[in-house]
Amino acid sequence: MVIYVADHLRRRLEPLLNFEQRSLATPFSVQEIINILREERAEDIVCIRVPVPGFADKNIVICTPHNTRHSEAMMLAIRKCFKLKTNCEVVPPRKSKVGRWLCYSFGNIVLHMMSRDARLKYDLESLWGVGWEEMPEDEFTIPTPPTSVSPW
Repeated sequence: MVIYVADHLRRRLEPLLNFEQRSLATPFSVQEIINILREERAEDIVCIRVPVPGFADKNIVICTPHNTRHSEAMMLAIRKCFKLKTNCEVVPPRKSKVGRWLCYSFGNIVLHMMSRDARLKYDLESLWGVGWEEMPEDEFTIPTPPTSVSPW
């Protein structure tokens, strides 16, 4: 009996998917993407909701793989889940592969797999407003104006 890698991957990932929600435009929920990434042992998973007036909110999911091979394996898992959910042989193409940054777009969810170096360099969390936190040492005191009124 021959066991194919795809069959093993399918048996491992199928329980993570909700097959009642099927759409080519938005095949995954954010929770499904996060569950798949956790199953694939991604690190530092962050989900950012970006409100878009008049449209459904966009969700940006950012994670860090251990290395380049690990990112390719995670993308293989995401692509396999896409095929399972949509029964479609045509999978969405990778949007970009710049250095160590892979990006996929699934309708209202954009998935970024970034190496630690790329994540520090491009700092998407701060770009979308979740990475910066005001610290007490960032505060400064505004001097109060003098109480005496100068005559003019």
